[in-house]
Amino acid sequence: MALQSLLTKIGCRSPSLEQLGHKYKCDKVTVHHYEDRYEQHLRPIRKDLRNILEIGVGGGNAPNSGGESLWMWQDYFPHARLYGLDIYDKHHLDNNRIHTFIIDQSNTDSLSEFARKHGPFDLIIDDGSHRGVDITAALRVLYPYLKDDCYYVIEDIQTSYWGDFGGSSIAYNVPETATNLLKHLIDIIHSGEMTCEDTPAKQTGWAVSELHVYHNIAFIKKTATVAPSRVLNQEYAAHQRMMDEKNNRGLEVANQHWGQDAVFRHDVLSKSCQNGG
Repeated sequence: MALQSLLTKIGCRSPSLEQLGHKYKCDKVTVHHYEDRYEQHLRPIRKDLRNILEIGVGGGNAPNSGGESLWMWQDYFPHARLYGLDIYDKHHLDNNRIHTFIIDQSNTDSLSEFARKHGPFDLIIDDGSHRGVDITAALRVLYPYLKDDCYYVIEDIQTSYWGDFGGSSIAYNVPETATNLLKHLIDIIHSGEMTCEDTPAKQTGWAVSELHVYHNIAFIKKTATVAPSRVLNQEYAAHQRMMDEKNNRGLEVANQHWGQDAVFRHDVLSKSCQNGG
C-alpha cells in the first residue's frame, strides 16, 4: 500500500481512460464522454481481460485512417489481444496485439465464422453501423461467444430515434432498434419469474445478470444461468398462469408482440443457438 501510494504521488499510476482518449483523439472520450462509464465497469478488471472484440474501427474508407479506440484500448488493457472489425481495410493498424478484419456486422455468416475461430471474448463492444437491425443481428451471433461474467457494450444507442439509422422519434416501439432490444433484455433478466416455459425470453437460452443503460451507451453482463425466482413456488406459479390466461395476457398475445418487432423470433433464436449458444 505504501509503495502504491508513493507511485501514485509521483505520477506512476496508470493513465485514466480520459487521458488516453485525449492522447489518441478517440471520440469515445472527446465527443461522447463514455470514459466514466467504461472506467466504472472495467477499470477493476482491466488487467484481467485477454481477448477483446470491437465492431467498428473508424475513419471510413480514408487511407490509413481510424484505429483511435484500438490504440486507446491497447494501453488501457495491457494484457489483451484486440480484434477490430470494419467494412473497410484497416490492416495498417495491425501489430502483435491489434488484429483487424474486413467484416460487415450485418453478414452473420462471416461474423459467426470469425467468432468461432477467435472467441470466446472477455469484452465485446459494438461501435459499428449503429443501425438497430445490425446491432440486433450482431448480438444474436456474438452473445454465445461472450464469456460468463463479462460485458457486451452497445454504443450510440441514440440512433434508435434517428431515421437515417432505422429509428424514429415519432413512432413508438420501432422494430429492431437498440433501445427496443434492451427492453427485451429486461425480460430475459426476469425470465426466472415467468410462469410459462414457452415464452420467447426463455427460449433464447441466454442468461443476463445485469443491464446498465446510460445516456447513449449500454452495458450487458452475461451470466451462466438465469436467476431463479425467490417468490414463486409450484402452486403460486400455477395460480399466476391461470390469472394470466384469464386476463388475456398469455403466450399467444406475448408471441404476437415479440414476433411483431422480430428481435427474438423463434426462427432467428434457433439459428443463433445453433451458432454457439
